[in-house]
Amino acid sequence: MVRTVVCGYNTSMAETSNSDAEPFVIDLPLRVSQSEAHIIDQRLIVMGKLRNAVQSVLIHRANAMRNDKRFKEYAAMPSGAKRKYGFKKLRKEYRFSKYDARMLALETLRASKWMPDHIPAQTAQTEAAQVYVAVNLWLVGKRGKPYFKPSKDCN
Repeated sequence: MVRTVVCGYNTSMAETSNSDAEPFVIDLPLRVSQSEAHIIDQRLIVMGKLRNAVQSVLIHRANAMRNDKRFKEYAAMPSGAKRKYGFKKLRKEYRFSKYDARMLALETLRASKWMPDHIPAQTAQTEAAQVYVAVNLWLVGKRGKPYFKPSKDCN
C-alpha cells in the first residue's frame, strides 16, 4: 500500500502572506497488513467527514458575516484602526476564529458516538485549524472558495 504524505508544511506558514514555503509531497510505501490498512482507511474517512462538517459551519458563518451590513461598511472604509476593530468585533460576534474552529471540531467530535473511537481530539483540532485558514483566505479574497472533499478522498 502506498500513502501520500505531506511534509514540511505548517499551518502558521499558510497564514503569512510573505511566506514562499510551499508544501512538498513525497510517496512513502507503507507495509501494513490488511487489518491495519482498514484502520488507516477508516481514520481517513472519519477525518474527511469531520473536516467537511467544520468547513460547512465555517463557510456558513463567513457567508452570514459577509451578508451583514456592517461588514460591507467596514470593507468600504480605508485601512485603519476603526476598520480593523470593526472586523475584529464581527469575527467575535459570528464566532469566526481559529479558536472557534478548534472548539467546533471538539464539539462535533464529542457529540458523535463513533468519531472519538477513530481520531484523537488534538488531530481534530489541527484539522479544524487548517480548515479555518482555507476559509479565512477565501473570506478575505486571497483564495477561492474551499471545496468539500468526498470523505473517501481525504487521504
